[in-house]
Parts: sequence; structure tokens; C-alpha cells
Amino acid sequence: MWNDHLYLDAAIYRSEHVGGPQPNPGVGAGFNIRGVAPYWRLAWQQLTGKTQYEIGTYGMHLRSTPNEITDPTGASIPTDSYTDWAIDTQIDRTIVRTDVLSFRATYIRENSDLLSLLFQGGGPGSSTPLVSQGSHRLNTVMANAEYHIGNKYTGTLGWFNTTGTSDLAFYPSGTAVSGNFNGDPRSAGYILNLSYWPWQNLQLAAQYTGYTRFNGAATNYDGFGRNASANNTLYLDARIFF
Repeated sequence: MWNDHLYLDAAIYRSEHVGGPQPNPGVGAGFNIRGVAPYWRLAWQQLTGKTQYEIGTYGMHLRSTPNEITDPTGASIPTDSYTDWAIDTQIDRTIVRTDVLSFRATYIRENSDLLSLLFQGGGPGSSTPLVSQGSHRLNTVMANAEYHIGNKYTGTLGWFNTTGTSDLAFYPSGTAVSGNFNGDPRSAGYILNLSYWPWQNLQLAAQYTGYTRFNGAATNYDGFGRNASANNTLYLDARIFF
């Protein structure tokens, strides 16, 4: 943190599985990190009167070789590549004494080149392709507004939306509930949350997540007659913070 305004963070991740050899060869792992994966975070915050602003960016890049297969011809195996970059913002405004209105939003873009999956599936036209094309994109937008009533109560209304590259092989059908009838990754919905803090480190909350679209459709998204709204879920939870 520089001058109470600029925040910088950088980290490096690598794969390891419990009980596995070091370094991790990726054998048997459907997803792994090839080498290392850098992560970054940059944010600027500013306090003016009763309002605090934050705007920032974050992201990660990694290469993966699912199952670490080998080519019997001795040729090099292509890798999958993922690059996620994002922007986010948060605004906190003191309304009346201890009441605070907060707004948060983030946009995440994922660019992926799934060359290893394309190779393993035999490529386009294969009887069992894992992907039908190498290049994929995902776009995710999430936003919420939260009102804090003193130190005891909060109410939150959120919205989320995901769009991306359609691929019938990568998002397959044939499975109830989790299947995808049209290969479209689009999903959208809303979140309602009410929280109560009887004391500082105990949170009691009820949260409802509703879907207007799931796995590409609002109705019969899995090909077995299931609608997106069938996945609506009510969560009741208690959290203790230390």
C-alpha cells in the first residue's frame, strides 16, 4: 500500500496435489498449472468527505496440460492457455450517522486457447471431441448494492450475468441438471441477502439465489425438461469471525 491510496499485489501459483510427487507432473489431473501462474492486483482508493471510492484491476495467466498426456510419435503436446483480466469498483457512502450504502461491481474477461483439449479429443470431426474449437471467451458481470443499518443489519440486492463462446463439445448435453442442451454458457440471475449481526463477530444470514437463465437457456436447458428457475436456492448460514 503506497500513500494510503495505491495498492499493489503480485503472486505466483503452481500446482500440487496431496500425496503427489514434486514437482507435480499433472498425470491423472483433469486440470493443472504448467510451470507457474502469475496473479496481479492493482487498486486505487480515495476518501472524500463521507464517500470512499475504489477502482482496480486484477487477473491471472496460466498454462495447463490436462492429464499430462504424451504423444506416441514423440511430438510435443500443446498446452491450454488461460488469461483472465478484470476491472472492479466499490463505493461506500455514509448516509445517516452509522448507516452506509455500498455499491460493488466487477467485470471479468477470460480468453482461453484450449489446444491440448482439442488435441486430446482428436480435433474437429472426432467421434469424441473434448472441444470443437480451440479459442473460447467468457464474460462475467457481477454487481450488488448493500445497505448497512448501523452495525446490526444489512440488506443486499445483486445481479450476475455470464456470456461466452458456444461449444457443444465443451458444454455437452446428455446429463440431467448439469447438462447443456445447446452448448451455450450463458447464465444470469439475481441474489437477495439479509444479514443480522447480534454481536461483532457473528453473522446470521439468509440468501436467495434466483436464475433467469442457466447453461444457455431459461427453459429446458439440459434437454430433460429442467428450467433455470429449478436451480433457485435459499441458503441459511451462521458465520463466526475471528
